[in-house]
Amino acid sequence: MVNTMLAVRDLARAHSVLGDATAAASEALGYGGASHDQPFWAFMHQALVGAERRQPSLDLLGHSRRVEATTARLCVALGMSRPQAVEIAAASLFHDIGKLSLPIAILTRPGPLRPDERRLINQHCEIGASLMAQEASAFACVARNIALWHHQRFDGSGYPGGLAGRDIPAEARIVAIADVYDALRSERPYKPAQGHDNAVRVMVYGDERLPQGALDTTILQALCDCQLDISVTWDCAALRHLAWRMEQPEPA
Repeated sequence: MVNTMLAVRDLARAHSVLGDATAAASEALGYGGASHDQPFWAFMHQALVGAERRQPSLDLLGHSRRVEATTARLCVALGMSRPQAVEIAAASLFHDIGKLSLPIAILTRPGPLRPDERRLINQHCEIGASLMAQEASAFACVARNIALWHHQRFDGSGYPGGLAGRDIPAEARIVAIADVYDALRSERPYKPAQGHDNAVRVMVYGDERLPQGALDTTILQALCDCQLDISVTWDCAALRHLAWRMEQPEPA
């Protein structure tokens, strides 16, 4: 515990030196910020927190927080204004909210999924977007775009299908890269975690699951141009969430 907290402090100091766009996103959204003063988004955030407390192995909140942090850093690397970076990063926290409607047994299965189970998981994008359908704010529009399109690939592959290239909303193309980066860096029941260098290599050159060209090359180049920032940002977000997890009571 002491070593973990020392690591959190050390990475936080390094992160501060690099510039704290991620903290701005966190303040605005997930950790007590203005967006969550609105009842709908407060409810959505608490749903993620509740799912994490009930089923820590799902890692839905941890994944979403790491994606939020990585998204904020990518937005800054792309030259976006601070308010725009905060909005997109804050909205990215809800990119997987549709998974709350899916069976946990399927989401946490260590082995390969049946085709019908894979189709069910793929529906989380449309489910998530539909959960926000009644919200009319600009923030809600960004969050819906991210939820619906973050698995749509730049080359036209992926799901739900129907878009390719720059027809995919920019916010979804950014979050797609943050999402893939976290998926590669994170341990899952069906795979080990990968280090930063190997994760970037897979994103650039592809592998058996992610073909080369599936991600927006402009945004991917921005990630490659600020690799130290991205790596430290992700590490800091991961350790911050680990510290939060250690403070939570054991699930009943």
